Amino acid sequence: MPSIILESPSLSSRTQTRFDTFLLVGRAPGVDLQILDTRVSKRHATIKLIGDGSFVVEDLGSRNGTKINGVEISKVTEIQDGAIIEVGDSRLTFRDDTEISDQFNRTSTVTITTERVLKGFPPSKDVTTITQLKEDYDRLRLLWKISMESSFERPMKDQIFEILKMLLQEIDADRATLLLLPIEHRETNDPSHLELLVACDHKGQAYDKQTQVSETILGEALRTKRGVLVADARMDERFDASQSVVIQGIRSTLCAPMMSRTGTKIGVIALDSVSVTAAFHQKDLVVLETLASQVGTVIENIRLIEHARMQAIARERLSRFLSPNVVDEVVAGHVSIADSGEARNVTVLFTDVREFTALSQQFAPDEVLDSLNSYFALAVDIIFKHEGTLDKFLGDGLMALFGAPLPQKDATLRAVAAAQDIQRALVGWNEQRVKEGKEPLHVGVGIASGPVVAGAVGTPQTLSYTVVGPAANLAARLCSVAGAGEILVSTTVAQALPDNVPVERPRMLELKGYEKPVPAYAVHAD
Repeated sequence: MPSIILESPSLSSRTQTRFDTFLLVGRAPGVDLQILDTRVSKRHATIKLIGDGSFVVEDLGSRNGTKINGVEISKVTEIQDGAIIEVGDSRLTFRDDTEISDQFNRTSTVTITTERVLKGFPPSKDVTTITQLKEDYDRLRLLWKISMESSFERPMKDQIFEILKMLLQEIDADRATLLLLPIEHRETNDPSHLELLVACDHKGQAYDKQTQVSETILGEALRTKRGVLVADARMDERFDASQSVVIQGIRSTLCAPMMSRTGTKIGVIALDSVSVTAAFHQKDLVVLETLASQVGTVIENIRLIEHARMQAIARERLSRFLSPNVVDEVVAGHVSIADSGEARNVTVLFTDVREFTALSQQFAPDEVLDSLNSYFALAVDIIFKHEGTLDKFLGDGLMALFGAPLPQKDATLRAVAAAQDIQRALVGWNEQRVKEGKEPLHVGVGIASGPVVAGAVGTPQTLSYTVVGPAANLAARLCSVAGAGEILVSTTVAQALPDNVPVERPRMLELKGYEKPVPAYAVHAD
């Protein structure tokens, strides 16, 4: 069965994905092989089997292209076993063999035996005894079993529970417990901050009773960042005064901290025995320390991948209404989209297709929808080019914001420039439509600026970012009376424009909802 071995900056190590005849590669959720690489397009490329039994790669018009064995492709290209496919900053190795190595015997299985851990194993020339060789073999075998259990597709708690069951098969203990430090308490030595993730008894069952681990022993592991072996906790001078040790009747304990690659504490794994004194030995401590190191890596990788996945989903959703630079700021946490309203000075732009109702009655619904979507694509690209925010689509119109959620000193100038570009672009767009035998579309634009309340509006399931206030109302009213190809702006907007922007003398207009006539200024697009 063919497979792809993926090496990507978003992964700490390689993954292998099997497929039958077709594989869609990209960044978007839902593709066959999702790669969380910012230089990979949402739908980047396909790998597929063709009639003569060979496999080919096709680039789907990706932004950064696709390379095979270092050469960028421009057409469907055949690949052989071992071909290197480069997408973004990620590298895919194509394997067309039927013999899949044990190292990759399941989809998206990650090999987590890293160089950092292997440093604890001496070279063969330094192994002098059979005992040492057996101990090293046991450690490697346990690491291999963990690597086979680890997968980013399974919930972290389920994976850790299976790993603890494996551990109890290697070390004879009454129970195994894994506790995590919340991210905000990673620097602490206080064991009271540890939170139980999962516990397992010697029968391989979830330990559903009140799980208590001696905080005194846990604190020692956190403080020293080293494993703790206690042959008899009641007799050990480090813990003989600890009430938790006495109350729980703990006799033997093994405890090891889980550390990140950077040396930050992630949590603790603890094994204990309430029935046997001196139940554990130094060999057991070495095994536990090795496992704790690897489990820490598993947890860290799962969290990183989950964070990257959530960022990708957030980016996908935000990119529907925010310009790319604002999406970057929001995802990075530099800009927040407030759930509660906040006062802002914002410039609001509305567009509306003129005589759309009449057009929609003359043509088939699919033609009308195609025309409208084509216009929206043109308008939104221009709004994003000027770093505006798409607030919403309104039937045959749209609403856009400048100055929210990211403040912009020149928000008014950006909004007017976007409106001018839309009207200019529609000239050429309509000429092409006429050549194709289609009816042209003409839009009116209204722009106003001023104080609004900006924030998320809707239910918890359907929240969207918008603004409410006089500026939004005025922009909508100006748009409703603007003629085909016309841009009408409020007094505040007109006063902010430089002299080189052509503006007509104000017209006093009767607008719905306003008791007195409102001045409106026409801005030329040419």
